Amino acid sequence: MLLIVEDDPMLRELLRDWFLEVCDVVTAQNGKEAIQLYEQFADKVKLIITDYEMPLCNGLEFLRWLCAKNNTIPVLVMTGRTLSDDEEREIRYLSRSKVLPKPFDLEQLSSVLKEICAARS
Repeated sequence: MLLIVEDDPMLRELLRDWFLEVCDVVTAQNGKEAIQLYEQFADKVKLIITDYEMPLCNGLEFLRWLCAKNNTIPVLVMTGRTLSDDEEREIRYLSRSKVLPKPFDLEQLSSVLKEICAARS
């Protein structure tokens, strides 16, 4: 199962529709909802794609919470802004994954996800 966390409804639905062809998907519009969904589906979620900038609970706050629960799940962080070196370092440490700058196309997303999966194998 894939958990998609994105506050932009159009991008969230686009990603959901694309991934529904290959796996089960649950979506959240912010980190607070993502925490609730992860707690509900923790045994099924195998990958998380999250935005960095979101209301209520941003991507970094969600990653900090997730790391305390399960730091082995692969996470892809999407962001529309340039992150500081400290922010990017913390994200990479917490999620041991990748940061994908927005905007991106599905080919770029697919390529990064393949890298994440290969690193986990």
